[in-house]
Amino acid sequence: MGGVFSRLRRVLIGLILVAALGGGTLLYAEHPSRASEPAPPMASSVPVLDWSQELVRIQSGPGPAPSALPATRAFAIMETAIYDAVAAPSPRPDAAASAAGHDVLAALYPGFRAELDALLDRELAGVPEGHGKQAGLAAGHLAALGRLALGQGSDPFVLHRPDQFRSPAPDLGGVEFRQALTEVFQFGEDVSSFRRPDQALAARFWSAPIWVTWNRIAEGAVTVHHAGLLVAARLFAELDLALADTAIALADAKNAYNVPRPVALIREVESQAAWTPLLPTPADPSYPGAHSAESAAAATVLAGFFGDRDRFAVTSDAVLGVTRHFDSYGAAAGEAGLSRIYGGVHTRVDHNAGVVLGHQVATLVVNTSS
Repeated sequence: MGGVFSRLRRVLIGLILVAALGGGTLLYAEHPSRASEPAPPMASSVPVLDWSQELVRIQSGPGPAPSALPATRAFAIMETAIYDAVAAPSPRPDAAASAAGHDVLAALYPGFRAELDALLDRELAGVPEGHGKQAGLAAGHLAALGRLALGQGSDPFVLHRPDQFRSPAPDLGGVEFRQALTEVFQFGEDVSSFRRPDQALAARFWSAPIWVTWNRIAEGAVTVHHAGLLVAARLFAELDLALADTAIALADAKNAYNVPRPVALIREVESQAAWTPLLPTPADPSYPGAHSAESAAAATVLAGFFGDRDRFAVTSDAVLGVTRHFDSYGAAAGEAGLSRIYGGVHTRVDHNAGVVLGHQVATLVVNTSS
């Protein structure tokens, strides 16, 4: 993988090679002094999945949901560190992945240090002691340091600037927007005769943090396709880079246009003071739609790896005990975006702009990384 990964990896590889030198000799399995060390098994995706699930647990814990910008940034830093570690010349990429995931999360979430240390111990329990393990740990530590340094601040990871794909200004007085507002007025009210029960369920189902849901979908895809460690690490790196930069692009466009949410427009412009949406209205501006953009970005990355004909099931922290089934990533992304209309918090104009934005960001990430 080149582009956004290549410059750091060249530095990282050099550091790992230096760290792996003992008396001027590379410490790899073929060296006579290492011949007794067991060869690593086929690289499994388990470390990638375990650390992704750990970050999901951290961000899904008690209390208010984290905001999209820092939350997606944490995923991007961790997953790119894991990919850098796995792709580096280490005899134990599994140990490298675990060390990278641990170090990034320990730096970003120090209050979870004991839990993270325990997970690292479990991950490393099956790795034989020896130089291979130590070289893998060194690769992971260095990858985490590099990505934590690069991830400081709020700059995009891959986008040249936040407004690179800024959505065009919406025409709030145009026919399309008026029709879109009428649609929300009819389908998004708390009690609506237009909205079907399944549409109301979809609105509640997708109201959980959308980046968490798509990381869980990716976990399922990796498992079903029996993806190996390197493929899984690359998938999650691209997925979470796309989600993080989409969040940055969304914040740019939302703040640039400052389009009010449907509830404000319906109550003030349409003089419907009693109108109430099905879902609580987020505090940020309405345009473009975040669920639509993030879902389009995630679906673009996943379809690029596995095609867009996978059948899969999705669960939600927002509606426990309910499972929704889809026959493509595009279908899931479409429902996630449209669910915000049924919830009364976005218009179709928001949705359409978000879909375009998310696809553009994800395409750039995939093309830059290939």
